[in-house]
Amino acid sequence: MSRRILGLLVICLAFACLPPQARSADDEEPSFLDKKLSHWLGLLETGKDAKTRRQGVIAIEQIGPASKKSLPALLKAMQDKETIVRKAATRAVGRTIAKIVEEARSKKEDAPRFDTARDALAAALRTDKEPDVREAAALAIGDLGTDAKPVLGALTQGLKDKHAPTAKAAASSMRRIGTAARDAQAELQVLLADKTADKDARTDAAIALGQIGADIKQALPVLEEVLADAKAEATLRKAAADSIGKMGKDAAEASASLGAVLVAKDSTSALRLAAVNAIDQIGPDAKAAIPALISAIADPVLIRSFGDDARFIRGQAMHALGQMGKELDKKRAEGVKAILVASEDPSIEVCVAAIETLAAMYLDGYGGLQEDVVKRLDAIIRREGRKAIRDAAEAALAKIKPKK
Repeated sequence: MSRRILGLLVICLAFACLPPQARSADDEEPSFLDKKLSHWLGLLETGKDAKTRRQGVIAIEQIGPASKKSLPALLKAMQDKETIVRKAATRAVGRTIAKIVEEARSKKEDAPRFDTARDALAAALRTDKEPDVREAAALAIGDLGTDAKPVLGALTQGLKDKHAPTAKAAASSMRRIGTAARDAQAELQVLLADKTADKDARTDAAIALGQIGADIKQALPVLEEVLADAKAEATLRKAAADSIGKMGKDAAEASASLGAVLVAKDSTSALRLAAVNAIDQIGPDAKAAIPALISAIADPVLIRSFGDDARFIRGQAMHALGQMGKELDKKRAEGVKAILVASEDPSIEVCVAAIETLAAMYLDGYGGLQEDVVKRLDAIIRREGRKAIRDAAEAALAKIKPKK
């Protein structure tokens, strides 16, 4: 072997052993689809058509946090003359920032600030003439999380956008931002109450009111009105019920409306389930819903309308009834009879829920029906072949009639 070749081998071996920081920038350059970042940056900068430049945007987003050059390139692409490039770049900016923040948190490091990018997104939402770009900007602002608070005004403006998907995107981002978007409560309520507005945008507004820590006295009447509107979309009414439930006992004023939705003939199963979940979250203060809970547990005609979700709706209704405590007194005997009926249901879930509810009620009594309850539990223990049901009955009976 010649000295020249041997020397080259030594140099190559030494280069391979160098630490990463000592290697050339070319070797450190990240790549996507076997092409380095510089290729995609060039494509974005000099691509002759919008499709080509959009490919550059997509590739640079995939490389993302692996290079400090990614975000500035995407921000610059937000100024492209073509809509499809601006839209892709705008959306990519939000997702790239989210990835950078997530990576910093995983390393327990302080995330960098993105004020310039945040302001660029807000400007796009306010001023871009193309609705698709404004929609992308609204969604991208949501990717910033609580750091989006300084540009909440742009999102608030987005709620009023004539382009329905942009208004929906603005509402969706507010719920992702959470309590930092609380100052937009009034505008969210206006959108929710507007029956002429896009139903999907209204739905996201309803969800947002449950996520931002809204002032309940102001938000509850609007949510309850939507919940009670039989002409409104079921998904919108469900979103209202979900948000009411998140307000807990402070939303007790809506209990009667929730109960009405639970037993209404036109309610979908998903809406009924949302209503009964909300009643359960409100707790004993939802006493106005007690008659509806009893009907949902034992009314055979109503139960048939629940379809495949009957076991879930009835189970949740029993749980809600079981935590009513003293509030159940006037309806206690009626409630216990309904639960005893449910304990004979062929569904394991319904049986176990009924038995566990009877156990939860033992401290407040059974409205003169304790003997019936004990007999029913004894019968289950003696005759029931399904272990889950038998075990639940044994545990309930041990509470109600402990051994001496």
